[in-house]
Amino acid sequence: MNLWEIAILILVLAMMPAMVLIARGRTMDALVALEFASSAGVLALMLIAEDIRRPSFLDIPLALVLLSYPASLLFAHFYERWL
Repeated sequence: MNLWEIAILILVLAMMPAMVLIARGRTMDALVALEFASSAGVLALMLIAEDIRRPSFLDIPLALVLLSYPASLLFAHFYERWL
């Protein structure tokens, strides 16, 4: 296990409480957890691409970066009555 894989494991383990909070938490807490999970997911995917030495796999995290902000805005829009 190299340094990249340890960093990926730490990020994935850090995302677990955020996923529980998204599923079971209050709306505002879920929105913050969604933002954290999307950021940690992007970093984990970038580390995976670096670990396997495939720069072409960086397209997936870049697409996730572009889609995570509008996704959180849609989440807030649909649940705005509880925010």
